[in-house]
Amino acid sequence: AKSEDENGEPQFDTAEVTKYKELAERFGGL
Repeated sequence: AKSEDENGEPQFDTAEVTKYKELAERFGGL
């Protein structure tokens, strides 16, 4: 979460998104 879009939502780079998805899958997803 290095920046925010026009709606104030945090923006993630590809590496962060990939890591998050891998962790989510490992813990049973969302």
